Amino acid sequence: MDPNAWATTAYLNAANNIQNFGNQMGMISVNRISVDDSMLNNYNHMYDEILESMQRCRVNNQQNDVDMDFH
Repeated sequence: MDPNAWATTAYLNAANNIQNFGNQMGMISVNRISVDDSMLNNYNHMYDEILESMQRCRVNNQQNDVDMDFH
């Protein structure tokens, strides 16, 4: 799989995971179950990790583009 396709797939999977998690959080609040700090911290941590990995994908793609230009 070429790097751009891989990065796009990773990005879409990450976006989907965030959306699913958001939906779960929404259902919890609708059902009046309290959301504790650890859940929010886990969510924020997961979100940060996803953003970090997306950034790495972008950097890797740029590096691959540069490498291809020289070949």
